Order: sequence, then structure tokens, then C-alpha cells
Amino acid sequence: MSLHKYNIDFSALTTDERSELIDRIESMSFNGLFWYSGFQYADFFVDEDFNMDYLKIPDMCHLTRIYQ
Repeated sequence: MSLHKYNIDFSALTTDERSELIDRIESMSFNGLFWYSGFQYADFFVDEDFNMDYLKIPDMCHLTRIYQ
């Protein structure tokens, strides 16, 4: 099993949108969110076969796959 790492920026979301997205990522990712200071950005891991559409990430939320 391989994992893919993503970085996500929550700063453009409303409080409710942010809370709902955090709950989805926490429940569907491999081991939850790893927050940066300020709690606007976080990293998370998902299985390489995971369909990211399940997370329903809003367009204004910046998602970046991190290649290592």
C-alpha cells in the first residue's frame, strides 16, 4: 500500500465549511490532519487508490499533492 500526501489551505472557507471538511478528512484519511501553526494549513495522507471526490473539497480551498 502506498500513501499520497496532500497539503490543504482552509483559509478561504467559512467556519461551517471548514468544520464539515475537517470532519470528512479526519474520518476518510489515513491518520487525520497534521496542522501547521496558525491552523490554516494542514497535511494529510490517503491511500493511492482513494477517490478524492469523496472528500468534496470546495473549489476555493487550495489542495496540493506533495511529491516526496
